[in-house]
Amino acid sequence: MQAEMGDRVAESDKPGSDRSSDPASPAASRDHAVFSQTYPAVVESVAEIRSTVVQFATRAGVAPAGVEAVKLALSEAATNVVLHAYADLDRPGLIEVEATHEAGELCVSVADTGAGLQPGRGRPGLGLGLAIIEQLADRVELLQGDGHGLRVVMRFAVPAHMRDSGRD
Repeated sequence: MQAEMGDRVAESDKPGSDRSSDPASPAASRDHAVFSQTYPAVVESVAEIRSTVVQFATRAGVAPAGVEAVKLALSEAATNVVLHAYADLDRPGLIEVEATHEAGELCVSVADTGAGLQPGRGRPGLGLGLAIIEQLADRVELLQGDGHGLRVVMRFAVPAHMRDSGRD
C-alpha cells in the first residue's frame, strides 16, 4: 500500500460532462473501459456515485470482493467531498468521478474544486476517511491543486485469477 501526495490536480472535463453513455456498459472492451461523470456535492449523490461505479466495476469483470473494496473506498472519498470540500460555501460544488479499467487495474478518481486538503480541526467526521481508503486500495494518490481542489486517485489491482469470469 502506498500513498503519494502530489502538487497538481489532473485536468478535468467541464462540469456535467459524461464520457460514457451507460456506466453499466463500459465504453470500450472489458479490458479497457472508461467512465466519467460529474455530480452535485450533496449527501444524496454519494449513493448514486457508489451504485454507478459498482455497476461499472462489475461490468468490467471485477470480482465481488474487489467490488466491495471499491464501494467502501469510493463512499469514503465522495463523503469527504460532501463534508469538507465546500464547507465554507453557501451552496454545494461538484464531485467529479472517473473510473478506468485497463491492464488488470481499476482506477477510480474522485475530485472537487473546493478548499483542498485542510487540517482536520473544527471539521465534522472522525478523520478516518483517508486511512480507510489507504487500507482498501492498493495505491492512493492525493493530488492537490494551487489551493483549490483535491483529487483522490485510488488504484485497485485486478489480477486475472481474481476477475469474475462469469461476466460479459
